[in-house]
Amino acid sequence: MTTSKKWRENYNYVKTDEIIGVFSNGDPRYRYVKVPKTEDEKTRRLAAYLCTSVRMNGNPRQKTVYLASINYKYRREVGHQAPFWKSALAKVESISLTASERQSIEDALSRCIPRQSEEAIARNEAEFQAFMQAMTSKIKGRM
Repeated sequence: MTTSKKWRENYNYVKTDEIIGVFSNGDPRYRYVKVPKTEDEKTRRLAAYLCTSVRMNGNPRQKTVYLASINYKYRREVGHQAPFWKSALAKVESISLTASERQSIEDALSRCIPRQSEEAIARNEAEFQAFMQAMTSKIKGRM
């Protein structure tokens, strides 16, 4: 990512009431002010890649495979961990690896993103469905 893109990522641009000119079609041109984003507005993701390195003609060459990613802010929440692990394990299964290699990859991933039990995932899904049901009934009650 270039420096300018990183710079733009960390700021919101807010339109002010100050008119600084007029476009050719007659519409007013407003001044925009750069406002730093809050920590919640910044999107940071943790991405998992699997990389192999080989030498071809004496030069190192790397091949990478994207496994999965998760929003940094939600890395400890079961509802976000389950899709991460589902994606990562599907990718790892599609690659021909030995059992020990597969286990070491899973161990390395679990140090960053805890792997939850099936019961915890099912409990989280049930809680989410109950929440959605309650919200739906609230919305329908207003109409």
